Amino acid sequence: MTSPKLTPCSKCDFTYDQELIETCPNCHEYHFKQSFLRAMSETTMHIPLGGKVAMFLTANYAIYAIMEMILQTWWINGLSVLMYSAVIGFWIQKKKTIDPSIWFILIVLMFYLPVILLIILLVF
Repeated sequence: MTSPKLTPCSKCDFTYDQELIETCPNCHEYHFKQSFLRAMSETTMHIPLGGKVAMFLTANYAIYAIMEMILQTWWINGLSVLMYSAVIGFWIQKKKTIDPSIWFILIVLMFYLPVILLIILLVF
């Protein structure tokens, strides 16, 4: 048996058998991850306004409920929701400076993380 002829990739220096695989699997996997993230980000950007408002209101309620469990005072809960809304508003104003490929991650973190925390607190 002959040993495989390993060829180093010119972009990432990953060695692979060029007789079996035409393109570098390391570069192709990175490209797939980047294109998937960009596609998800573009989908997130094209959510209708009603969907974005629903996510925003759900996240605000989750913040309010979490703070109510922790502090149990209504004015601090309201202040927490206002601060969260201010952060979201500031972030939306600066969205032109944010790379579009990471919008999906940012929206998931900003809108769904409070909801996930609320569910965890309610279950456990």
